[in-house]
Amino acid sequence: MTQSETQESAVVKYESSKRTFYADFGIHYEWGATGQRKWAAGLVFAPSLPISHDNTLTYSNSSTSENLDKGYHSRTQYLPMHLGTGLSITTERWVLTADYNYLDWSRNSSSYTSMKYENQHKVNLGGSYITKPRLARSTELMGGIGFGNSYINLKGGKMQYLEASVGASFPIRYSYLSLGATWRKQLNTRSNLMQESRFSLNLNLTFGERISRAKLK
Repeated sequence: MTQSETQESAVVKYESSKRTFYADFGIHYEWGATGQRKWAAGLVFAPSLPISHDNTLTYSNSSTSENLDKGYHSRTQYLPMHLGTGLSITTERWVLTADYNYLDWSRNSSSYTSMKYENQHKVNLGGSYITKPRLARSTELMGGIGFGNSYINLKGGKMQYLEASVGASFPIRYSYLSLGATWRKQLNTRSNLMQESRFSLNLNLTFGERISRAKLK
């Protein structure tokens, strides 16, 4: 990442290179697969790990021979600790899911007094419905809703987000046409917070091909 500041004949350039290692661990368990309903549950964990960084400050002035190139220190940053869990139930027509994710940002601190890091909580509910489950290829309807908060707290104000999405997938010969819509809004209306209200449409076409089998004699 590079940032430059220019004032008259003086140029100050900040360069920062960051490196880190990420790992997560999970477990998945299913039961009731022989009946009409199949249940599944999962758990995932990712530890908080430090982000290594090399920072360089370069100063140059075209009106003089004064130049400076040296390293500088910035606050140590960490990847957030992540803990997530989910549950799903599958029937002949329905798939219903629920999941919760927690991200712990407490090891990070901000260099700005008006901003601090906030631990995140995210909850999602979703489902899909197959119109004709006995067919190999059938129309599928999908929907979901989610609620969570931002990891940034500005001047004591927490930003919370609500989002919803709906969609449908239609088989077209050996391909699928998917249509979807997503709405997202930041719920805290304080004037000093970032406001967001977004609506988007999605179109996706997945191509497939028929595989023919021939019996060799």
